[in-house]
Amino acid sequence: MGGNSTLEEFGKNFPSLQFVVLYHQFPSGSNRKSHWDLLVEQPSPEKTQLLTFEVSAPPQDWGKATAATQLPDHRPIYLTYEGPIAGNRGTVSQVLRGAVQWVTHSEKLLVLNLQFHWKMEEQSPLVLAIVSLTKVTSENELDWELRLQVCSQN
Repeated sequence: MGGNSTLEEFGKNFPSLQFVVLYHQFPSGSNRKSHWDLLVEQPSPEKTQLLTFEVSAPPQDWGKATAATQLPDHRPIYLTYEGPIAGNRGTVSQVLRGAVQWVTHSEKLLVLNLQFHWKMEEQSPLVLAIVSLTKVTSENELDWELRLQVCSQN
């Protein structure tokens, strides 16, 4: 999937695809660190699972290069679910939710246009942003670098 969007086209005719950012908090004593999960609906009807990345920093810090690790795709229920995760794996709570438009998707680059409200309230400004994920050359083929560029806040 490829293509480029101009700034004039940006934010128009967003498809009904969604994304969500969850804060995944692990119980005390866990060997895993709490983190943020970016989950994205995929544009192909055959791909019903959510593309998922574990991110080390909160979305407000994604303006600078941020480490992200691709996880196995997650079930679509996580677009709306908040609460405990089975197996004593902590809890998740939504911190961002909005619409997503796929711009570029290749083996080494993923670019998405996002529409969301920072405070998850309709009366807060609508944010138009671009998130780019670039594959990092490392031993772990699941390592990516994430960066968020806010284009406008209306």
